[in-house]
Amino acid sequence: MSRQRDWILEPYNSGNRPKYICPQCQDKGKTYVRYINTAGEYAPYHFGKCERIEKCGHHQIPNKEMKPQGIKAFTPPPPKPQEFIAWQSIDLKLETKSNLFVFMANIFGRDKTLEAFKRYFVATEGHRVIFPYIDHRNRLTQAKTIEYDSRGRRTSKATWIAKQGRELRSCLFGSHLIEPGTTPHIVEGEKTALICSIVYPQYTWAAVGGLSMISRSFDFKEAVIYPDKGKAYEEWKRKCPNRFLFDRTVEESESLEPGEDLADLILLSASNQY
Repeated sequence: MSRQRDWILEPYNSGNRPKYICPQCQDKGKTYVRYINTAGEYAPYHFGKCERIEKCGHHQIPNKEMKPQGIKAFTPPPPKPQEFIAWQSIDLKLETKSNLFVFMANIFGRDKTLEAFKRYFVATEGHRVIFPYIDHRNRLTQAKTIEYDSRGRRTSKATWIAKQGRELRSCLFGSHLIEPGTTPHIVEGEKTALICSIVYPQYTWAAVGGLSMISRSFDFKEAVIYPDKGKAYEEWKRKCPNRFLFDRTVEESESLEPGEDLADLILLSASNQY
């Protein structure tokens, strides 16, 4: 039997830490974190902490007797199977007069831009761009739409196509391009992944789709991470596994402002060679 001091709450950076249903409040948001020991073994299910501190507050630390106090027996339900989006439910047409396409084509050339859009199955609808999230088995896990102006800047908030409430588990944007055993190069935004794939085609580029979504990359044994400048660097550094390599080019650039990324750095130095 492990001593009490051997038990800790499962660390966030141990990988894609699972969250469970709290045995006390049974919150559907999966806010429960379990205790784990130095051998990687879980304590019985009731020993853990609910992250709904004010609304629930359940927190039981494993003790010598390993008996939870004042909690009725609870068996968590089995996880529901993952759902996917039907390909035919989304119109994935590409209009080359779309603002983002024209902006990138003017800098990197029409052929390279078209090749990048097709490689990632990016579609357009007017000036809205549809970024499909396709897993390694070519299944559509999610899709995001963003509208851009003629300068390649977004003019709308991102909108996820699939409705909430479904068992959708989105992957990285570009997951379908990552070959087994290779090291993905990961950025935050989809547009950045597209631009980087043109400028640095020797690497496979993928995007997490948002600052808080870095955990989508945790399934990989290795990865090179390119955070946006500013708080994203420390935030991702804190959350990511130690096996990941962090590139400091963006963070150390004096030409970029907080919130700007590798694509912004590339665009600053873009020339006719593209």
